[in-house]
Amino acid sequence: MMDEDLIQIQTQLAFQDRTIEKLNEVMTAQQRQLDEIEKQIKFLASKLRDVALSDQGESPEPPPPHY
Repeated sequence: MMDEDLIQIQTQLAFQDRTIEKLNEVMTAQQRQLDEIEKQIKFLASKLRDVALSDQGESPEPPPPHY
């Protein structure tokens, strides 16, 4: 009976170790995705800021000649 218990515990430990490895892989991939998304958001915010600043300096477009 003692050997069976030991085998059961070792089996559970091996399963838990593999589960932890898989979860770590998923978390690492998600962190990479978050880092990339953060970089894209910063880029887009910068572009939006540039567009907003360039629009402030321009006078409104004159109406077309037929008005």
